[in-house]
Amino acid sequence: MASMTITIPDGILSRVLDGIANQFHYDALADGTKAAFAKQQVIAFILNTVRNAEVQAAASSAGVTAASNVNSQVTIT
Repeated sequence: MASMTITIPDGILSRVLDGIANQFHYDALADGTKAAFAKQQVIAFILNTVRNAEVQAAASSAGVTAASNVNSQVTIT
């Protein structure tokens, strides 16, 4: 299995965590640590990006197939 590592310098870690926390509405009571929350947001971003790309590709393919079927099966005289 492949893995992915993101390295953030210690000097800017708090800025990165604060930025993600602010952007994605971090709630300390519900979301655990900022680091855990940030990790979950990055994972969710990757999963959503792949899912959206695959859905878009499937929809495009289905549209091409449907158009082809209509063009070859419908005859107007």
